[in-house]
Amino acid sequence: MPGDPDPPGDNRTDSDRPEAEQPGTDRPDNSRTPGSGHHAPERSAPPARTERTGRALLEHLRRTALRFRRWVAPLLATALAWLHRTSQRLRRRAEPVLRTALDRSRVAAHRFRRWADPVLAPATAWLSRRWERAEPKLRPALNWLRKAAEPDTPRPRVSSGGPHVSGNLHRMHPRMRLLQVGTATVAVGLLATLVGNAGAPSDQDVTLAAKKSSLSSEASGEIHEWAEQTSSSTGVPAPALESYAHAEHALQQKEPGCGLPWNVLAGIGRVESRHGNFGGSTLTSQGNTSEPIIGIALNGSGVDTVTDTDNGRLDGDTVHDRAVGPMQFIPSTWQTWATDGDGDGEADPQSMDDSAATAGHYLCGSVPSGDLSSRSDQTRALMSYNQSSSYGQLVLEFAERYEGSVPPPPTVEE
Repeated sequence: MPGDPDPPGDNRTDSDRPEAEQPGTDRPDNSRTPGSGHHAPERSAPPARTERTGRALLEHLRRTALRFRRWVAPLLATALAWLHRTSQRLRRRAEPVLRTALDRSRVAAHRFRRWADPVLAPATAWLSRRWERAEPKLRPALNWLRKAAEPDTPRPRVSSGGPHVSGNLHRMHPRMRLLQVGTATVAVGLLATLVGNAGAPSDQDVTLAAKKSSLSSEASGEIHEWAEQTSSSTGVPAPALESYAHAEHALQQKEPGCGLPWNVLAGIGRVESRHGNFGGSTLTSQGNTSEPIIGIALNGSGVDTVTDTDNGRLDGDTVHDRAVGPMQFIPSTWQTWATDGDGDGEADPQSMDDSAATAGHYLCGSVPSGDLSSRSDQTRALMSYNQSSSYGQLVLEFAERYEGSVPPPPTVEE
């Protein structure tokens, strides 16, 4: 039929047909035939199979976890129970052993301290006094050696590389050798001086001792020599022994009926501050503490409550009082009983001389009879010093130990 684009029996090839009659020209532009180089959008695969696989996998994991839990839970419970029983048995066995070890170590430490105190305290005090005497004499020599060690020419700079640098570094300056020889000579001379002067008190020591009371230089020298000789056997620093002996002598002059011996004052000083060696403080050769000794605040926490009485002048606390000095006086008590024991015109609680004299004055006035020659009277007086029976017993134990280890201080008659 005329006009039919593809009449029956038409034997023309595609190339003989018009462009409008080419195959596929009547399709939309976005549709291409297979193999034309542009793929049509792929359709998503049906989710049924993937969903079934995921569910099966999750179910398998759940069943595996349940089986693992049923298998592991009893084992863990058994292991925990065994660990608990084992720890309990170990604790029951180890606790007595550890407690015994701690007790033994505590006893050993106490024994070592009792042995070391009499040895180290005198040695430390002796070295300190010898150094105070030798330092003024050694200072010029040390300054000369220091100047001699300084080179005249500037030191060469040390740079990286070069064997000559290491050679110069290992070469000793002649003045460095002089410094070594001089230091060794001074050390030998110092040791010889210390050993040679170990037994004899110096004029300076006798002069300082004479200032502590109205005693003459000769009498003070005797007390000083007694303190030097008995310091090693008692473990009490020599300046503290001098203070206790001078306090006893002052009481014999001012309160002859008291009869308080020096060793009771020494027992108080030992219990209160280890004779001025407490909390980083040491007792100097002049009888003063190197650092102020101040106790805890009396705020009611395990101690009595004592509000401030001195506006912090002695203890630095404007809220509560604190015990001060080597004999641990409360500021209000110090203001009432303060005694000048070294004759410098001032009563200082940080001075062992003043503290020992004040303690003796306070104890003699604490009992009606004023007689502290017997142990029972001393016990009553110590109860007024510190309201604790164990405190008084400990003080008297130290007092008896000191009395039995050394001869009494020399009797001085004016």
